[in-house]
Amino acid sequence: TYSGEMVYRSGRGLSMAFTPNHSLPVASGDGFKLLPFCDLPGQVNIKRTAKFYGEALDKFSPPVIQTRRRRLVQPESITGRQYAELMGWFLSEGSTVDRDKAFSIAQMKPAGRDAIKRLLDECGFVQSWSESQVVVYAPDWWAYLRRFGKCRDKFVPDAIKLSSEKDIRAFVRAAVAGDGHMTDDDSGHYYTTSQRLADDMSELLVKLGYSVSVSSRNRAGRIGASYDVSFSH
Repeated sequence: TYSGEMVYRSGRGLSMAFTPNHSLPVASGDGFKLLPFCDLPGQVNIKRTAKFYGEALDKFSPPVIQTRRRRLVQPESITGRQYAELMGWFLSEGSTVDRDKAFSIAQMKPAGRDAIKRLLDECGFVQSWSESQVVVYAPDWWAYLRRFGKCRDKFVPDAIKLSSEKDIRAFVRAAVAGDGHMTDDDSGHYYTTSQRLADDMSELLVKLGYSVSVSSRNRAGRIGASYDVSFSH
């Protein structure tokens, strides 16, 4: 745990807080170099995006849990891309139903419902739809997904943050479709009440080459802050 002086800098949608000896990516020719803040000259250009090369997920299988006789046969594994997209929808619009050992994804927009159904069909999930959500009764998936917490505690699994650009992009597109919006010029916003999820989303967007800024505000009638992750090329 650090205790001491902090440096705060902001401007043009960029807000940073770091220790005096923290290394920053400084633009240098066509690339960048890392330099401690205390060694920087009076004015420099901080590189705000970076190319990330992760390792694609082959497939994902949730741990098998002990439970009573299962009513439905649900998929034991799905591809890495399917997992990334499912997590995007779940972290934005999903919840777990402990009584039924199920997970649900809320969605009323026709385009969103079509996208979720396509994904679940592709994965092989048996589904139960209502006017406002889809419920999937699957004990192993319920047990895995419930570890990602309630609204203010949600976070992105490391497997996705370290994955390939293709998998990360599948996650981001689903997450933004669930709880945000993207404009035609490939910029947009993502909204969440989880600071950790806002930080994780910012990391993923930077890895995709976006410039990112995060703002927060306390909304009337709600306890705690809401976060707006703004991104653009």
